[in-house]
Amino acid sequence: MIPALIDTLIEIRDALLGDLPMSSIEILKQIPHSVSQGWDPVARSIIKPADWHVPDAEKILTPALMDPGYDGGKSTQLDAALLLETELNKLQNDYTDFRLAVVRFRETGAPILGGIRKNENAPGASTAKIAGLYALYQLLYEMTLLAVELSITKISTLQRAANAVWARKGFKNNAAGNRLPRLSRLFKFYTSDFATIYRGRVGIVVKDHFGLSGSGPKLFFNEYILEKLWPDSLPPPRDEAPGFSGGEKAGLLIRYVGYAYVASVMIQSGLFRPDPVAGIWVKWDYNGRDLPDTGAWPDTENPIRTLPSVQNITAKSVADFLTLLVQGRLVNQSASTEMLDILARGPCECNFHGSQLRSTNDLVVIANKCGIENAADIYNDAMVVQTDDAAATKSVIVALANNRPLADDLEREYMDIFNQIDHAIQTVS
Repeated sequence: MIPALIDTLIEIRDALLGDLPMSSIEILKQIPHSVSQGWDPVARSIIKPADWHVPDAEKILTPALMDPGYDGGKSTQLDAALLLETELNKLQNDYTDFRLAVVRFRETGAPILGGIRKNENAPGASTAKIAGLYALYQLLYEMTLLAVELSITKISTLQRAANAVWARKGFKNNAAGNRLPRLSRLFKFYTSDFATIYRGRVGIVVKDHFGLSGSGPKLFFNEYILEKLWPDSLPPPRDEAPGFSGGEKAGLLIRYVGYAYVASVMIQSGLFRPDPVAGIWVKWDYNGRDLPDTGAWPDTENPIRTLPSVQNITAKSVADFLTLLVQGRLVNQSASTEMLDILARGPCECNFHGSQLRSTNDLVVIANKCGIENAADIYNDAMVVQTDDAAATKSVIVALANNRPLADDLEREYMDIFNQIDHAIQTVS
């Protein structure tokens, strides 16, 4: 009786969703996002698909599943310890828009999170492009799952099947035809030969991150998207970062994946919280506002319109993203590793200088995503660093600056700041 009642309630809910406007946050909460692996918060380890014995209906993206699992007590201590450091306390007092989040991973025990104004919203600039990267890989998993389930080998057929799945949750296309993910702009079926795709001097191998397709065709990114993710071996034009970090390139992911789908992944992963409103929220695709098919997410479809920045982040939401990547928990371990690799290949540093950090502190910057917009005084750094020794201790540092003098201070004092962050961590870990 209870299962039948649940099925009936689900049918009623889905019917009601079909009558809601697309600007309703409830639509974004209901777009289905499957996940392939679980997480054991006690052992702090991934539960592989073969060992994750829960009903398929529970294998869905939720903020609870994606909680990074910080040590609450030590994190509170780290918040206080950071403000005892002279330079950090001065920055906190001198600049109301200084926002910092740091995470230290430990060999045993949960990671520790600390920061200064880490939950306050701030302009994201290019740092918010990480939302499009995560959503792209999430969509790849969902579409791979659907293709295998229905034995689909054509993108056009996959699009129709996906549209039908989404429509049952009230997620339907608009008159312009650009609300739903546009699969033909993103993916391609490849043969089981795992073809190597050559672009310029770079060879990119088609990867099977999920092990679902067997000997059948593999769904992977098309050549156009691969060009946006991976830099060529040739140096980029002056003043342009290569690959994913460059200019409008990553914004194309947001355009073709779609604002609503990206926002849905942010909400259901906990990287954006509707109440209170905080986290990663993108409402512009980084391309020219006067170009066709680009620009801002229309207010008629965007359910969160109060955020002042067109690319919103908090220091904590970005730190959470990088922490989950290091833990191998965004989509799955294989996809997380590839996303880390993409972020490692696009050198993008603003206030902290990775090469100098390494030469001074024996550190390796293994992933980073800056955000720079000179006209708006936005200078953000987000990086994963690792000690270059046998312990290979990892940390996440996210420093947000929406002020040119603040950015100058961060750049001028970055070594002292980094050492003080490290000292504060050492006092509590």
